[in-house]
Amino acid sequence: MLPLVDKPFVQHLVEYLIVKGITTIDFVLSRYPEQLEELLGDGSRWGAKFSFHPVRDAAQPMKAVRLISLASDEPVLLADADFLPPIAGDVVTAADTPSILWMDGGDSPSCWTGWAVCAAKTLRSLSDASTRSDAFNHLYECGAKRTAAGTVLSVSTFDRLIAAQISVLEGWQDELVVTGSRRTGGIVTGRGARIHPSAEMKGPLYIGEFSEIGEGTKLEPGTIIGRDCVIDTGCRVRESIVLPGTYVGKELDLVKCLADHGVLYNARLGTEVKIADDFLLGRLTPGDTLNASSMIGSRIAAGLILLLLWPLLLLTMLFRATGGRKDAIFRKRMVRLPAKGDPETWGYFDRLYIGDPADPVFSKFGQFLRIDMPGLINVLRGEMHLVGSPSRTKEEIENLDSEWRELYLSSKVGLVTEARVRCGYAPEQDEQHASDTFYAVNASRGYDMKLLGDFVRNQFRPHRS
Repeated sequence: MLPLVDKPFVQHLVEYLIVKGITTIDFVLSRYPEQLEELLGDGSRWGAKFSFHPVRDAAQPMKAVRLISLASDEPVLLADADFLPPIAGDVVTAADTPSILWMDGGDSPSCWTGWAVCAAKTLRSLSDASTRSDAFNHLYECGAKRTAAGTVLSVSTFDRLIAAQISVLEGWQDELVVTGSRRTGGIVTGRGARIHPSAEMKGPLYIGEFSEIGEGTKLEPGTIIGRDCVIDTGCRVRESIVLPGTYVGKELDLVKCLADHGVLYNARLGTEVKIADDFLLGRLTPGDTLNASSMIGSRIAAGLILLLLWPLLLLTMLFRATGGRKDAIFRKRMVRLPAKGDPETWGYFDRLYIGDPADPVFSKFGQFLRIDMPGLINVLRGEMHLVGSPSRTKEEIENLDSEWRELYLSSKVGLVTEARVRCGYAPEQDEQHASDTFYAVNASRGYDMKLLGDFVRNQFRPHRS
């Protein structure tokens, strides 16, 4: 299923039809029926109803029309899922004369989009058509009138696929929604995308969620980077598509290519090559980006610190327990980062404290004993980084305003935070917002090291509560 910017083409097609008021859709499938049904479901999440009809022969899809239950005079929209023409909201109207949507460029059947409006009885008569061309000829014999479709999106050829990406990024139709932040020049970036300051970009182009663009890269018009990708140092990408979860190695030059994990399709040459070397082109698991080395470093550092300070941690817990307190180990359920916008998909971990963190702490040493030392265990487990954004519960995240929440969910949870270093242990809400925003803009390995150094130095300065 080829992408149209941020989603599979067929998903954009379906959502576009639903916005136009078409909520009952029958799919005639010759390829990937299980994948498509898994992607779209039964339509209930859109308030629609979907039915799926597999066929064995991809060249004769019209034979499945017999399986679709329709009233004889019911108006029907016939659609080829390799094309998406702009349509009016009242496109499906009761009419005896069929209407076919036409691409500019000539009079041959190859200019038909595969889209037509006709009565159900006309559609049933198409079941005897053995090919797409036969279906066109039958509609024409039924007196179908041609309607110019305007700019048509298509995945039927690679050039049309790239042209479709550019059209959407330039604002093809308002009803077709692309998720992400729009920059000047037709550049759209998904949530959590990280772009090196030295990278050069010229739109229209798209960078998917949680993807990383390395130092000295050049992204040129017609570039589509899927989510969870890494484009490493010195690459050039133009009129190409990098599918989700793909690593593109250093100094590769992709022009009119489709990169799918370890497979590279070159549209200029019409060749497909399987790349055995992962350092050139390979697969990444979701979230497996350049932050992985940061997590490894955090876990090693946390392990070394705990190795030195475990007697102090144990004594603090025993002191709390022998004092009659039942909360020697206090657990608070926090959201794992990065995370998607849908709370149903969030993962969680138990943030460890000695005592309730809401209880007052009157010294920096007390904060270190009760807040920081137990948190090192979370870092060692891989649930937190040494430096990042503050851990938050589901309720706390849901109470953030939308822009703040989106910014926060694209970050990483850290023991040492911008607000903790700059504003003290209990910052005001506006201080926390400003700190989260500043860290999101400046986050890097170098800045994390600087923040960690400032935190250590602050431990020897006067306490701020």
